[in-house]
Amino acid sequence: MMGLGVAHFLSGGWLNNLAVGTRAFIASTRRHVPQAEERIAFDKFHVAQMLGNAVDRVRRAERKKLRHDGDDVLKGTRYYWLQNPDHMDEQRWN
Repeated sequence: MMGLGVAHFLSGGWLNNLAVGTRAFIASTRRHVPQAEERIAFDKFHVAQMLGNAVDRVRRAERKKLRHDGDDVLKGTRYYWLQNPDHMDEQRWN
């Protein structure tokens, strides 16, 4: 994961904040950087990606339950759930 040189650089006090995105890098940063919880910053791309993945996992689980009961109400709605509501037309809201 994180090389010794990078960990030394980060723990040497030369860095105030660190933008991270992957779980492996977050875990490694927590292990090697003093007060890592106070220095980690999440960029909006990775936050949006994590939220989108969470919404999709819930949608899949709900669709599976509904489908088991014979209800296809969520069929074909994946991209509606992942789309920015500000970019949706009136037809999709109704």
